[in-house]
Amino acid sequence: LSMSYRVLVDRYYHGPQFDSTQITCGAEEVNQDHFITNDPDVFLGNPQTQSSEQARTGDFCAKVDPGQQYSFTYRIKDIEYGDIIRAEVWRLGEDAGLVLSSEDAKELYIVESKSNLTQEAGWDHLQLQHLFHERVSNNEVVVYVFNFGPNTVYFDDLHITIERAIK
Repeated sequence: LSMSYRVLVDRYYHGPQFDSTQITCGAEEVNQDHFITNDPDVFLGNPQTQSSEQARTGDFCAKVDPGQQYSFTYRIKDIEYGDIIRAEVWRLGEDAGLVLSSEDAKELYIVESKSNLTQEAGWDHLQLQHLFHERVSNNEVVVYVFNFGPNTVYFDDLHITIERAIK
């Protein structure tokens, strides 16, 4: 046997395979009921939060305050073991975060409010990631931004990646 370990690994080992979906929304376009995304089949809730008061890119963002605490709401269905969800968004303000939750928040509730990067104009970058190794109610989760403080906060440039394990 003159085969090296590297040859065997390259030839016979194939890591997990994923079908990846990328969803982006810069809050630039809305219809009556939704924010429009890059995917014509995917819409985000709470379009009434669209605002031209601030914007990281483009002319609009999502504005959340104590009277309208949620925005960029997206329900992801058919979540299964091995799926991965990554979400990131830019925030201007404090006391608000990016959330991934199941219908029953006791099963899954992740909130990220700590920034890993700040731009010169004061926009903070938030991101979260979750590998599903448990079942969630109705095999459904929701990603959204949430204001849990007393002040107005702005969000822009949401990006969601859904990686579904190929069986």
